[in-house]
Amino acid sequence: MPTAAPAAAAARRSGRVGAVVRFGATGASAALLYGVVALALGTAYRWPAQAAHLTATVASTVLASSLHRRFTFRAARTTSWQQGQAIGFTTALVGLAMSTLSLDVWRHLAPHADRMSGVLLVYAVNALMGVVNFVVLRRTFTGSAARGPARLATSLHMR
Repeated sequence: MPTAAPAAAAARRSGRVGAVVRFGATGASAALLYGVVALALGTAYRWPAQAAHLTATVASTVLASSLHRRFTFRAARTTSWQQGQAIGFTTALVGLAMSTLSLDVWRHLAPHADRMSGVLLVYAVNALMGVVNFVVLRRTFTGSAARGPARLATSLHMR
């Protein structure tokens, strides 16, 4: 007599693959917004690199957090917009620290490098941080029964 366990396991794997694909699409959308904002502020308006980076990071984080909550992890019914933003900004702070440090080091190592090289460096660092972000968000949005800040704290400790 067959059991439902193999079908359930296949459904979970399929759900994970779908979440990874949606996470990538959301990340690409946020990265595109980051690039447009950072380049526009830095080139057209001549903002300093770090100011353009910070502004572009905030804009892309708001977009990504909203899309991850609704689209990637389909947690709109279980997590409020505010909770999704808090989770997104908390995980983004680590990424922001890493990308800001990398950008600062790059500016000292290559002071005459163009703005595009800085954007590409930030993309590379953010891609690495994206893996960490996926794990944290997945555990937060689809993990234990805990809600709100307790759920976030648990996820950030990477059980």
